[in-house]
Amino acid sequence: AAAAGTVADLEAALEAARAERADAAARLERQERLSKLVAAEAADARARLDTAERAQNSPADVAVAALSAQIADLERRLHQRQNDINLAVHDAKAAARLDLARAEARHRDDLAAKDAQLQRFRFELDKLLDALRTHLSAAKAPLFAADDLGLLHTRATD
Repeated sequence: AAAAGTVADLEAALEAARAERADAAARLERQERLSKLVAAEAADARARLDTAERAQNSPADVAVAALSAQIADLERRLHQRQNDINLAVHDAKAAARLDLARAEARHRDDLAAKDAQLQRFRFELDKLLDALRTHLSAAKAPLFAADDLGLLHTRATD
């Protein structure tokens, strides 16, 4: 009976081991199916990623990127030209102010020279008139006698 109990226990243990083995095989099969599903999903995700990367580098996207780069370059060159123009305008204004200041100084110098020349002429004329007055007063004649006027007139017309 003890042997029968042992055999029954062994049979029960064998049956439990078989059930456990079947359960483990079923779990292994489920794990393999899940693993295949995960691998398939990973492959699908990889394929979608590759497609997305190729779509990002599609000819249209490349053309858009090239146009964007050209626009950025044109804008940079436009700003550079605007800065160059502003600098040229500033330089031209500074040169014009400098030329104007030089012209004004030259004009002032010319006017000063003319004023000095007029002063010399006025001084010489005053000296001549004083000499004439002195000469005429020494002769006790009127300042402009008829003969003197005729003489002055003849000399002026000669």
